[in-house]
Amino acid sequence: MRKIFLFFLVLVIFSIFSQSENKLPKINFVYKDKIIPFKEEPIITEKEIYFSQDDFIILMKSLGFVDWSVTINKDTGNRVLNCVLVSNDMPKFKTTFIPLVYREKIYIPFSSVNNNIGVSPIYDYEKGKIYLYPQIKDISVSDDSIVINGAKEVKIQKNFYLNNPLRFVIDLKDCVLSPDIFRQKILSSNEYIYQIRVSQFNEMPAIVRVVIELKEGQKVKNIAKILPNQVQLIFSDRIPELYAKINKYDYSNANNEEPVKIYQITPYVSGNGFAISISLDKSVNYTINKLDNGRWFIDLYNTILTVSSNELKTTSNFVKSIRYSQHQVNPFPITRIVIEPEENYKLTVNLDSISNTGKLLNFAVNYKNEQKNVEDVMVAYNRGKVIVIDAGHGGGDSGAVNRNLGLKEKDITLRIALLTAEKLKSIGYNVVLTREGDYELTNSPVDSEELQARVNVAKKNNAAIFVSIHINASTYSFANGVMTFYCKDIDYNLAQYIHNELVKAQVFDDKGIRQANFYVLKYNSIPAVLLELGFISNYNDATKLMNQENLVKISNAIVKGINNYLNKAALDY
Repeated sequence: MRKIFLFFLVLVIFSIFSQSENKLPKINFVYKDKIIPFKEEPIITEKEIYFSQDDFIILMKSLGFVDWSVTINKDTGNRVLNCVLVSNDMPKFKTTFIPLVYREKIYIPFSSVNNNIGVSPIYDYEKGKIYLYPQIKDISVSDDSIVINGAKEVKIQKNFYLNNPLRFVIDLKDCVLSPDIFRQKILSSNEYIYQIRVSQFNEMPAIVRVVIELKEGQKVKNIAKILPNQVQLIFSDRIPELYAKINKYDYSNANNEEPVKIYQITPYVSGNGFAISISLDKSVNYTINKLDNGRWFIDLYNTILTVSSNELKTTSNFVKSIRYSQHQVNPFPITRIVIEPEENYKLTVNLDSISNTGKLLNFAVNYKNEQKNVEDVMVAYNRGKVIVIDAGHGGGDSGAVNRNLGLKEKDITLRIALLTAEKLKSIGYNVVLTREGDYELTNSPVDSEELQARVNVAKKNNAAIFVSIHINASTYSFANGVMTFYCKDIDYNLAQYIHNELVKAQVFDDKGIRQANFYVLKYNSIPAVLLELGFISNYNDATKLMNQENLVKISNAIVKGINNYLNKAALDY
């Protein structure tokens, strides 16, 4: 069955490529501003890049890895079953994968090695290039420092402070986040910082942003870069380490220590929240982490459960579940506790109340009902603020089209604009649509006159912000995802708020925030953004745009982003 599936997969992929090979321009792969000279075209699908064996060796050498070997396993009929890839450049690296076989050639998927070699691709659809950027692999916290580790050299673009709350921001250029730490939030129990947030701030150019929320009166006293691939941010007066620990806990000691036994984990209601009490042999090291979906998890290092994994029962109406398990045993044991809130509740772990006596470890968890009375408060606060929603194209201008599916950009943008306007009005905003039907504002053959008319709608109504809704298109069938564009400096925060929510909606892949001189952005004096909500030329994106549920998710995300920007407060739908 697997062979039949692979056969049809190859057939589908190459039927697409054979039909369009004369139409698509050459795609160049760029690393460190140099084009990698492949012998033949890599095969590119929406989710994968395949290289021939020869070109795979060229790729690896360009990235600094020279000692590779590929073993091909075949059945008795001489048909390829799988391949084994071994690298002597990286100790213990060995992976088995199913290759793509075309015209008796083996094609190796890039995903089989990219995380191991610490490199990720970023697509530039307009220029027909795929950039290969090194990954930021790990961000860890010690008693008085933060250590950032990259697969290759870590380059600092800039750093600065922000107030209310006090934060230190550092931007790292020409790099991307490893999938292991994508959009991570790290809490700290040391005396200098509260938490760290890390995100892919921009894709083109590639910038990773690390935001550190500082405790009152604290500052970064030293930024040390002793090793090319490591940055140390030090808050005390000590000198930097030659090689800082890359983990939140010194796992090397765990091999010489007897694991700590955990005998019982008990939840109980405590004031405006609840607490978790852990009975164990002696004090342990731990980390507390928050996920974007509101869940928290606590990792207890070098610990072994003496009771079976379980879900704890609690009488609280704000906690959906508390689960614990032996997260891993080798090479060092970790026990993990996961706390999931009920819908509309937000949990916070009270760091000041953590008690670690050696035999008992207690965590206090507080809650807040985010929905209670929030709609009434926000309706009153939002009243009078004018938002212009611009549904791109219209009338004789269909915008981008997908003839196979019968889709027109002008129709989809209007549907999303109407949904967005309805929700914004429900929470008190005064919404003005540039168009409410299938028409243009001017019927002028001159594009700039039509676009200026849309800008004038914002000026006439004294709008606070301007949001233009569009659907993207490309000659590359694999191009996909959501992009948010800004032009002026005052546009960027609005772009970031909306884009973050669009990514959380999980309708489209995240293709980043980009700067462009679009007319409706450049000539608007107020904060303005242009949203490219998927690619109508991509089959998967286009079919998502045909689903009403997805359109609702998109409009909800736009509303939440706008509301967060204007109020600096969250409203869940």
